[in-house]
Amino acid sequence: MAAKRKTTTRRSTRRVQPTARKKTTRRLKRESKNARATARSARARTKRPTGRGMKKARTGVRRSGGRRDSTGFERTWAQAQARLSGAEVRVEKEIRALAKRMGIDTRQASKHVKEWNRLLDREVRKASRRIDTGLEEFDRAVKKEQRALGRMVDEAVGRALAALNIPTRREVQSLTRKVHQLSRKIDRYGR
Repeated sequence: MAAKRKTTTRRSTRRVQPTARKKTTRRLKRESKNARATARSARARTKRPTGRGMKKARTGVRRSGGRRDSTGFERTWAQAQARLSGAEVRVEKEIRALAKRMGIDTRQASKHVKEWNRLLDREVRKASRRIDTGLEEFDRAVKKEQRALGRMVDEAVGRALAALNIPTRREVQSLTRKVHQLSRKIDRYGR
């Protein structure tokens, strides 16, 4: 008998390259991680300072239990206010640096910045009132449309019940009232 010859398989020493899908997944994870880090640092830079009489932005309406319940619009508005205040602080620093380089009195520049802040706050309040008014009008219109839709549904259900010859709730209540009236009359005559 002939001896069986042992065959060996050669293993490649080359490293297997990841597939295109794996490359894409790794790249997306890396980009996502970088984006989160960038967003965190941006938030840290644009936080609104609470010193010097500035109020914190309100991010929601308090519910029972002290928790806040905020809508997407309120969060967006609060973020916009925070970013605006951060930009305001940066602009103020730049103005002071520019005034110092040009030899302008910083007290005068500070007065101008305060005036600008006051005007900006007034415009923000006006815009907020306009938005609130628009939301109230929108809410009224939605409620009006809900009532109209409810009436249309009630009418459609009534027509469907009439087509099937089934009495509606109002008709049953009316008949029940008439039966009670007749029973009272019969009780009076029976005495």
